[in-house]
Amino acid sequence: MQRRKLAVDRKARTGFDCRTTIQQIEEDIIVIEAGLAQMDGTAKT
Repeated sequence: MQRRKLAVDRKARTGFDCRTTIQQIEEDIIVIEAGLAQMDGTAKT
């Protein structure tokens, strides 16, 4: 949840180019969610 808030905060900023940071945060979220799904046994392979 914290990373999602961080991504939203970065997207809302003006005057700064945060695209690289936002992209990294979104990639981190994807990896974290995949790991959590796998731990829950709900990952589809």
